[in-house]
Amino acid sequence: FNVFNINSSSLTRVGQNLNLYAAYNAREKMLISGNQAFVACGSYGLQIVNISNPANPSQSSSFNDLGLSGNYGSVGVTGDLLCASDGNNFKVFDVSQPSKPPTLVGPVNGIGAGVIVAASGIAYVGANDGIRLYSLATPSAPQLKYTIPSSVVSPYEMQLVGTTLYVSGMISGTARFVAIDVSNPSTYSVRGTKDFTGSFNGWSLAVNGNKALVGLTGTNRISILDISNINSPVERGSIAVSGYSHVRISPDGNYAYSVEYGTSSFIHV
Repeated sequence: FNVFNINSSSLTRVGQNLNLYAAYNAREKMLISGNQAFVACGSYGLQIVNISNPANPSQSSSFNDLGLSGNYGSVGVTGDLLCASDGNNFKVFDVSQPSKPPTLVGPVNGIGAGVIVAASGIAYVGANDGIRLYSLATPSAPQLKYTIPSSVVSPYEMQLVGTTLYVSGMISGTARFVAIDVSNPSTYSVRGTKDFTGSFNGWSLAVNGNKALVGLTGTNRISILDISNINSPVERGSIAVSGYSHVRISPDGNYAYSVEYGTSSFIHV
């Protein structure tokens, strides 16, 4: 686990803990909330890291079920609730006391849980049958509000911006980007889609303002989308990459950051 200073033109490591690590090849393997980092650690469970002192990141607590429930690969946080997936089950933990081990309060088993996003008491869970929206008003018994079916998209990565859920994934073997209005607690509305013929999966996603980046497998490229008219996303260009790549967009919207296996780069967009 590393902490870097990014205020200068060079990247400077200011803190490190060699006993903390994230799951390999996971989706959202770490989230920052306040002075805590929540880390999915594969078969080693979950870790909460105190980052109040950047020079000395330390483990606050952890949860480890010895891998009996699979690999923890995605986490989401809303309030004092930590949402996590282990490849099959969706689990809700009470983390109101970060110094104590997370308390499992609300498991939902056997749904093929994958990528997770959480906000405002709602968990958006990629599952075998699409994207499930759970109300966490009663954390011990997450209530399924509705499911966005896999006929819309089989999700691989998601990003929530306001009341719009952006998703990259696939449909019938073709990569897809989709924007979904989730403002209605009872149902959803698809705002716009973009399919990528020849590409198998939308492996990574980043959205900022009127731009979206989608990392595509099959054609090994990063697509740059103009989403100023979200009803009709337009591909403005793409950049070839060597393989799977995670993508992010700088806060000012001018740069894309791509991390591939063993390499990293930035691209002006």
